[in-house]
Amino acid sequence: MDADLLVCGLTDELFDLEAPAAMGRGPWSGYAHGEQINGSFFFGGARPGPWGWGQSGGINAGVMLLKPSLDTLAHCLAEVADEKHPEHIRGNGPEQDYLSRYYASSWTHISVAYNFQLHQMYYALNPECVDSADRAGFFGCPERVKIFHYSSDPKPWARLVEPAYAAFSEEEWLEEVLTKFNGYRAWVLKDPDAIEREADRCGIACGPDGRIRKALGWEKFVPMDAESSRSANRKDEDSSPKEEWRRVLGEEIFVPASAIEGAAKAWAWAFMCMFGCQRHPDHFLELQVTRTALKMWEEVYQDLAAGLADQNLAETVMRSVGKDVTAVDTASWKRSNGWWVAPAEWPTEQRLTSSCSWLPSGPQVLLTCGSDVLLKTDVEGVHVAVITPGGAVVKSFPSDASMLGCDAKAWAAQLPESAMAAVAIASLTGDLTALAALAEGGLGCPSAAPPAGCRAAAAVGRTHRGEWTDTHAGVDFATASLKGREPWLDKYRLGESWCRFRICQTRWLSMKEIVEHRPKMVWISSPLDMAIPSNHGYISNMENFSCDYDSGLLNWSTGAIPQFITKVLDHFGLHPPPESQVYQLYTAFDRDKNGSLSLSESLRLVEAIVRAAFNIKSDMARQNTSSSSSVMSYSPAGDQLKRPSQSVLYPGSGTVVSAPPLAQLATQAESGQLRDAMLPSCFMLPCMWA
Repeated sequence: MDADLLVCGLTDELFDLEAPAAMGRGPWSGYAHGEQINGSFFFGGARPGPWGWGQSGGINAGVMLLKPSLDTLAHCLAEVADEKHPEHIRGNGPEQDYLSRYYASSWTHISVAYNFQLHQMYYALNPECVDSADRAGFFGCPERVKIFHYSSDPKPWARLVEPAYAAFSEEEWLEEVLTKFNGYRAWVLKDPDAIEREADRCGIACGPDGRIRKALGWEKFVPMDAESSRSANRKDEDSSPKEEWRRVLGEEIFVPASAIEGAAKAWAWAFMCMFGCQRHPDHFLELQVTRTALKMWEEVYQDLAAGLADQNLAETVMRSVGKDVTAVDTASWKRSNGWWVAPAEWPTEQRLTSSCSWLPSGPQVLLTCGSDVLLKTDVEGVHVAVITPGGAVVKSFPSDASMLGCDAKAWAAQLPESAMAAVAIASLTGDLTALAALAEGGLGCPSAAPPAGCRAAAAVGRTHRGEWTDTHAGVDFATASLKGREPWLDKYRLGESWCRFRICQTRWLSMKEIVEHRPKMVWISSPLDMAIPSNHGYISNMENFSCDYDSGLLNWSTGAIPQFITKVLDHFGLHPPPESQVYQLYTAFDRDKNGSLSLSESLRLVEAIVRAAFNIKSDMARQNTSSSSSVMSYSPAGDQLKRPSQSVLYPGSGTVVSAPPLAQLATQAESGQLRDAMLPSCFMLPCMWA
């Protein structure tokens, strides 16, 4: 039995039927209760259009009588799991259609009284079958219905659990429910578009006068305006009237008013049963019944909520079944002129987005919240961003197993519940151990790796929830986006939850001062193109550097270390190597595997990059030592290798310039000598306390 059923009477007699049993679907099946169904009509065979060799009929799976069998279950699962099995046929209800075909020769019909679909009731008003439709016999006596099936949307309880309907008046709610039924729009409202959709299967049409008539066929005709135009231009002998097609309409047909009234009564009775009302339907007339019943149901709901001392009962129920009410929104992707369009109702500041792409140079991962970039990297692996009221938590898990310094499972387990989360995956090998560990730890993301060949994947959802709202995987690109409804998210900006530094033209801090005050160092917010006048030849612009609030350390996952390296190399006119190579060297310096480096360690890292990743004019360079071996041969502790030259070759310039070793400068920072030693050949951090 489906979950959207309401049992109004005894159903014990269903067990007297021969299994398998279900109701043959459609407005009129023609079968009696307990009669054998002819399953040969389920198969459409060859026909034009997209549904060729598809399915043309079947059963409704809302109420079924099945005989338990492990052998049958195993056989069904084997067929479904086999991608090449011919049972894979497109349809609107794949599991229902599959069961229809599987038991095609064995189905027993269950009366519509045990599966009374409300939206199908209005299809029974079709003038061609109004007297013979299966549901027609229940129009005047809806109390005969044993099971109502709310198989269309919106469900009767949606007004309390869906924010989109919360502000609807009774009139608006009633109209919303009924107008979702195409049969209601066609046979009660006489909507020409709805009638047109019904015309193909019942041979009727809506005439120019709005009346329903039999459709006898098509004929060509010459429009009156075309004939008049031809008469006015008789000198042009080549002019000929343009013919058009029109329907040939026959006699007018009517939907009996008694049938419409009976359908309304049955519809009202269904809601009375749902809402606990036991009055006779004659006390309620047509649509007023539904209005009254809806209001009564809401009163019953409020009484139940008061009895349970839970004024947010709907949210409690939704949470208990795993649906995140904070993320429910009617806004969804829409199709417009061939384009899928993101909903305009999603403000930028409320959107968490994950994207990953593969370029010829390698992967590019971007995690953003609103207009803030949480992470930008080209390192392969699994990258995660979690949004909490206190700020963003960002973590990267590189694909190289030797670099997985932290426990992904433990990290995910300590995350707050129901926080917005984004995951980006860039993987060439498909080895995503961290992804499974994150899922096991409760992040909520899919635990299985993307399908083979998908190098990029993106997913968004909420922590500690098993169902994520948007996942996407592809060969070279993937993106996913989540809209949050937290009240604090409207005011959320990445920088507002942290302290800030701003550029100051009057004060230059020594490295010693910076180290002493690093718990306060959080963000340098100068835009890249902002020039700072200086008479000393200092660096003229600065980029944003993010530091951990508690320790003041530069963190790799937030992008602070790569930005720091890029800024220093830019000052010397050098281009940084690929981030993946930088990451290999960075892990050698991150000895405690906490994902962070001090400013002194970061300067030593830059010197190692200058010496190892670029063409250094030294004994090692002259011996054609590879960059990768140079990277691993450098000591993070600052021990000097034998390098007779401290000169750096500018890539592509052909010139050599002198630069002081940054490792020595980092050492001088401890004694406060860095300020003088770095001028003018290196950079300083111009800051002021926030």
